Amino acid sequence: MTGDMADLFGGDGDVSVSHTPDVTMDLPAAVLDPQARMAYVLAGASTLTLQGRTSHFTYRVLANQKQPSNVSHWVHVLTGPDNVEDFTFLGGITPQGFYVSTKSTIGADARSAVAFAWWFSHPADPRVEMMHAGRCGRCKRKLTHPESIKTGLGPVCADATESSSDS
Repeated sequence: MTGDMADLFGGDGDVSVSHTPDVTMDLPAAVLDPQARMAYVLAGASTLTLQGRTSHFTYRVLANQKQPSNVSHWVHVLTGPDNVEDFTFLGGITPQGFYVSTKSTIGADARSAVAFAWWFSHPADPRVEMMHAGRCGRCKRKLTHPESIKTGLGPVCADATESSSDS
């Protein structure tokens, strides 16, 4: 993967930035603690927005229900104004990392694909904010407890996610 973070999320002003439209969310977006980011993304039903200096992309990451499989999660990117239905398939997550699928209508060189691939290999990088929409990344319930808002997971789901990663 080549490119600097600034190239992926907005360059020096002479680059035309194509990004997803502004979206409205159930609750104000919460910036996730860098140490909690990967647990949230891999919880099973996460919706996240990656925000760089000048652009953002919104993704939905869903657990692959068809096991056994080398692909643990499917990644979709928001491509239209409806922040519930306008997600387009992008690729998958395997033990080796994220890949853009040949079945995706979005190319591996698209900014949204390059940005997710870069972020996935640098999840705690503070130059990119990662936000959730105020819902648990595993069960999709609204989050109300301050610690849950920081991690993106409710207490029951955080325990279940932690238990499954220990095995």
